[in-house]
Amino acid sequence: MPPTKFPTGVTIYNPVKAHNSYVLFDGRDGRAHLIDMQGNSVHHWPYSGWPVEMIDPAGADDRKGHVL
Repeated sequence: MPPTKFPTGVTIYNPVKAHNSYVLFDGRDGRAHLIDMQGNSVHHWPYSGWPVEMIDPAGADDRKGHVL
């Protein structure tokens, strides 16, 4: 696969080689971000650091391990 032409974001997504899922990361802007495999923002939380601080279960309908 040739190098990407874009310097930021999700630049190469090969569904054969990657699960269609979400990515949770610290954006270094004081927030934790959840994006899909196309690079679209799904949700963000006001937490920073890695691993990100615990997400309040109340914000996830009291379901531990579920962020959506």
